[in-house]
Amino acid sequence: PHIDKLGSTRWFRTKQKIRDSIVTLAGDLIRLYASRSVAKGWRFEPMGAEDERFADGFPFDETPDQLKAIEETIQDLSLDKPMDRLVCGDVGFGKTEVAMRAAFKCFQHARQVAVLVPTTILVEQHKKSFVERFAGYPAKIAAVSRFYSHAENQKTLESRSEEHTSELQSP
Repeated sequence: PHIDKLGSTRWFRTKQKIRDSIVTLAGDLIRLYASRSVAKGWRFEPMGAEDERFADGFPFDETPDQLKAIEETIQDLSLDKPMDRLVCGDVGFGKTEVAMRAAFKCFQHARQVAVLVPTTILVEQHKKSFVERFAGYPAKIAAVSRFYSHAENQKTLESRSEEHTSELQSP
């Protein structure tokens, strides 16, 4: 990268380009959120007995923050608008379980779920975790990553959910 001298003409031009791009991005975000605010999403049923049964399969005690994230996520899913929720936290604090509970809710409605993760190793870990947690349910769990051949990844991406099943993909 080119290093500019503070106060130089080039420095001011660079700052102005960045300001302009931020204004453009902000406008794009405002338009996106305006369209999402009027869009209709799929409305899932609130938590029920089957959700409780799935939750009972979690081998650990939920933390208060984890329970709050799960409840808020399921509540978001029960609204008839597209969901925007980011769950973030340190490693080992239960974000995967929050994702699994949301995926299970989608599974109940025969919807397909994609879980995006930042590393290839995490794809495999999540795939294993999802397979274990969804054992006993007719869910198809698959993964997409560089660990699989192009043909395997393509087959996973092209597969269709069958009636009363849902597919989990972790690209």
